[in-house]
Amino acid sequence: FSDENAGVMARAINGDLWLSNYSSSSIEARRSADNGQSWSSVVTIKSGISDGLLDAVTFSSNGNDYVGVGYGENTGGGSEFGFLLHRDGDADGNWTDETSQMPALVDADSDDHVALAVSHNNEVDFTYKTKSQSSSGVGIGLYKRSASGSWQNFKVSEGGGWTRPAVIVDASNDEVYVFWTEESSPERGQYRKAQIGNESDLQTATIVDLF
Repeated sequence: FSDENAGVMARAINGDLWLSNYSSSSIEARRSADNGQSWSSVVTIKSGISDGLLDAVTFSSNGNDYVGVGYGENTGGGSEFGFLLHRDGDADGNWTDETSQMPALVDADSDDHVALAVSHNNEVDFTYKTKSQSSSGVGIGLYKRSASGSWQNFKVSEGGGWTRPAVIVDASNDEVYVFWTEESSPERGQYRKAQIGNESDLQTATIVDLF
């Protein structure tokens, strides 16, 4: 691992285990086809980026199965959120970078707070925290990757004051929840939710206190 930036693991739909981590301004990965008894050589899947946090998911898209790794760089000049994916069965080093397809942030820089989930219809939900540059800039947001591979960005909250977001999909009720914790007193754990397909409603949805 690099500094406080721990690795993440996901089991591909074909059964392979993938472990990804930050190291020396790069994201690395390695694969196990035997439940962790042995591991492939390390491959660098992206370089030239600042340290941050990762999360990983598995999903299907356009008839193929994938492992996806999302990242958030710690705030700095040109910092960004990004997403990398590997198709099951491809060579270990063959990853696709979709970062440029993700809508740009407005009045905000990335921060190293990310969490991913996958809906029952194979949409990837990527929630994040920013360092907002204005009271109207996104503070907590949600990227959504459709099953066909297109990206959208939704504002969940404006300005600052929240940290460590998480996202959960409730398949039974076709809803997506975005959670966060207040950074200062009273430090409540809170969430907003919306129907899948109506994620633009998150920005005005009622804030519910959990604790």
